[in-house]
Amino acid sequence: MIAYSYAINSPYPGASTPATVVSEGRPLDIVGSHAGTGVLVPMNRDQQRLWNQGRVVCGREGGPFRVDPSHVSGNQIKANFTTIGIVVIGNYSPFSRSNPNGYSARSPRNPTRETQDLIARLSCQLQKKYPGMRNIKWHSYYHPTSCPGTIINYIGQIKTLARSYGCTFN
Repeated sequence: MIAYSYAINSPYPGASTPATVVSEGRPLDIVGSHAGTGVLVPMNRDQQRLWNQGRVVCGREGGPFRVDPSHVSGNQIKANFTTIGIVVIGNYSPFSRSNPNGYSARSPRNPTRETQDLIARLSCQLQKKYPGMRNIKWHSYYHPTSCPGTIINYIGQIKTLARSYGCTFN
């Protein structure tokens, strides 16, 4: 099972494959593994209520599902419990020793307009299903990494595209 709830195949500009499509990944009722394991975020009132009711559970394959107090500290919960992970498949980060398949300094990879639009449409659909979803964050927001590479430069444009579908993100 992948860590993300959705995956977007994304061709680089000028490439015809793979087709830009969304695939479902990890089911939304199973805690993701996309925001870093130890990152804590504030719980809102609804999340706090669900936690207090014992409805936030997790488990390991073959084991029971249970409430695990190590996932909460005060009024904060691990980010993987309260976020929906979307991965854009493609390497948009520069070449480095730790990223030998990254782009060269002369040829940065940027998401196509079609990829940006698909991120915006999917985010908007999720916001309409989960009205409390107000933010678009990126992998390096929660965990130090070069991911999402150049896509981070397009977050504002993605939010603008989402507005054209009737959604607003902070």
